[in-house]
Amino acid sequence: MSEDDLKTFADASLALHSLHGDAEMTGRVIDTVLAGLDRRRFPWVSEGREATEAERNAAVLASAVLIASQRLETERHNASKVQEEQVREALR
Repeated sequence: MSEDDLKTFADASLALHSLHGDAEMTGRVIDTVLAGLDRRRFPWVSEGREATEAERNAAVLASAVLIASQRLETERHNASKVQEEQVREALR
């Protein structure tokens, strides 16, 4: 979940001074994060226990892969917009 989505879904500010001063808002942020948590990647959270080293390593690797994939998708999307504009210009 992006930071902007978290702020929207939790109807909250993520500024530290805001979170420290408003327990209800802090609770909404935590609840929103937990509701959207990938339970396959982070099974120990919903089970209320510490992660094993293997679980932690697997979660780090899976998270890195997801981030890399999303960044690549964004770069491709942005590149296609540039290409579209270049074609428009060439046709004009």
